[in-house]
Amino acid sequence: MRLPPLFFAAITLLAGCRKDPSGKAGQTTPVIQELSPATDGPGALVSIRGSGFGTTLSALTVDFNGQAASLVSANDTLIRVTVPGQATTGKVHVTLNGKQVTSTMDFVVLSGVWTRMADLPAYGRASVVAFTLKGLAYIVSGYNGGGTFQDMYAYDPGSNTWTRKADPPFPGYYRSVGISTATKGYLIGGAVVGSPRTKDLWEYDPDLDQWTRKADFPGSARYSGAGFSIQGKVYFGTGNDGSDLNDWWEYDPGTDTWTRKADFPGAPRSYAMALGFDDHGYLGLGAFYSPTGNDWWKYDPVQDQWSRQADYPGPVQTAYSGCFRIGSKAYISGGQYQACWEFDTQSGHWTQKTSHPTTRLEGIGFALGNTGYLCLGTTEQVFLDRDCWSFNPGQ
Repeated sequence: MRLPPLFFAAITLLAGCRKDPSGKAGQTTPVIQELSPATDGPGALVSIRGSGFGTTLSALTVDFNGQAASLVSANDTLIRVTVPGQATTGKVHVTLNGKQVTSTMDFVVLSGVWTRMADLPAYGRASVVAFTLKGLAYIVSGYNGGGTFQDMYAYDPGSNTWTRKADPPFPGYYRSVGISTATKGYLIGGAVVGSPRTKDLWEYDPDLDQWTRKADFPGSARYSGAGFSIQGKVYFGTGNDGSDLNDWWEYDPGTDTWTRKADFPGAPRSYAMALGFDDHGYLGLGAFYSPTGNDWWKYDPVQDQWSRQADYPGPVQTAYSGCFRIGSKAYISGGQYQACWEFDTQSGHWTQKTSHPTTRLEGIGFALGNTGYLCLGTTEQVFLDRDCWSFNPGQ
């Protein structure tokens, strides 16, 4: 049977309406189904899921409330972009060869900017010890996946440079705790590959670039503890001696003595986050077997009392995160997730900030002035990292 000409014309028209994966003009208008995440800050990676995006980056543009975004990758159902620096809360637009689609929901822009700084001029490492003294940050030792390092570096934020310091007299530790008072740095506990956990306490004098062995920690030998300093005293506890712990101790540098204090009332844990402020400290989160993995506690050294604060609202699996203090606020970032949260010690409230650009296991956090840092550790892309990122929390 001979088909009429109109039949062939219809077939030709239908073929012309099919979407060409090259993203050329004349194709179906793109569709936005989801923004993931729908809340983050400048530089954060965002996935735009939908359909009809094509596969040609040059044919696509994306903007956040009018601010052009940088495209990372694209296929017909997924575009990955970074949030532009001047973005404000509003709609996301995807344009393909002049055809634009708008997200149904607003993208909420958070404050805070992460900036990559100078890499550590040495092998990448995780589980390092860090403390700050007189405007510099010091990192000691660390783990490389099979052994440890017996070295030390100082970071100067003014020149964005690392300087190697005198090698410490002790073996390369990892999962130790670093704490500083106004004049000295301290390394407590930890382990050496192939050796038992330790009770060691070492004091660092930045003026002499010299370490001195002090009175051993009187509790059980452990690694992955937590601590902070308040008004010249050092506080240390939790960690793992084969089992997770919740004991708490005070060290007086003036008398080189330890005193047992009130136990941490939360579940025993290791890898906890801990930060000291002018007259109190905070401890919480970490790696432990408990259904309340987001608890956050305040410690009063005068009353020797703990009080539970507002729970951390971010992802609860925050083991191996990093933390730092800027003014009256605490920041927690890294771990299995990239999220960054700010805790205001005056209001007791948590606020989400711009996510760290990468996941960060067993990195180290510290602050110098009004800038925070999260450095080293391991990521999904690189087993051992040398990179260091600064954080400006903004408003």
